[in-house]
Amino acid sequence: MIDRIRTPEDLPIYTFDQGVKFIERIIDECEHPAVIAIHGQPNSGKSTLCKKVLENFAREGKYGYMAYPDEIYSVPYEPKFYLLQDTPPHDRATRLIIAHFKRGPNARILIGPRGFLNTIQLSTQNDIANGDYTIIIDNDHATRKQI
Repeated sequence: MIDRIRTPEDLPIYTFDQGVKFIERIIDECEHPAVIAIHGQPNSGKSTLCKKVLENFAREGKYGYMAYPDEIYSVPYEPKFYLLQDTPPHDRATRLIIAHFKRGPNARILIGPRGFLNTIQLSTQNDIANGDYTIIIDNDHATRKQI
């Protein structure tokens, strides 16, 4: 029996604020530093999402680190969490995360502007079909670009 291929409709689609809360819940539930991979095209909201999570945790005295995957080797301290942002396809980021942490990310998030799921490229569709993303964030405030 062949399982049905996953489509974007099979994944939870969150608003920006819901996505922030989802990431915070994952980080709070981790006993070791959480690793969250955030993927999206330029201007999709990756940095804004990371900054919002960092600000919320900093108010509680908890500190994380936002970087691109190839920068994780230069982290000057042991943070509670890592927010690693990259553009699709995500396989380069995943290889670096596994090499550094000896495990995959706790969550993989795809973020883009409102309605971007109608314009995603085939490689991103394949990543969704393969189950490579945990959630999708449909970001109202992002600039529209093809993904």
